[in-house]
Amino acid sequence: MKKPDAKVRLAVSTKLAALAILLLLFIGSTFSSSHAEPVRIPVSSTDLAYLATAVAWKRGFFADEGLNVEIIRMNANGAITALVSGDVDYTMLFGTGVRAALRGFPVKELPDPLQNQPMCLWNGAK
Repeated sequence: MKKPDAKVRLAVSTKLAALAILLLLFIGSTFSSSHAEPVRIPVSSTDLAYLATAVAWKRGFFADEGLNVEIIRMNANGAITALVSGDVDYTMLFGTGVRAALRGFPVKELPDPLQNQPMCLWNGAK
């Protein structure tokens, strides 16, 4: 098995950094890791689109920043329903989030500060 080249490693680490920055900016850094409320993020599949999130969670990057993140596997429609009802806090489903917003659901996109990255967060607009 070949090792990933430098471009792939850089892309993955950039995505991890972007996700960590977004979570810190929009969730806040006032949590203490032992008593932090869980932040629930659903993912619709276990493919490469969510690799950065899975690696950050598995390696403890969220916990290092005081975030108690729960990664939940659910389908896209269920994720938007859970987001609107408040059962999950954020989702990274771009296309489903756009469709929900166009249909009038109270969701808000939190844009990715890095250009050309296939990542964004949606939260329930309250």
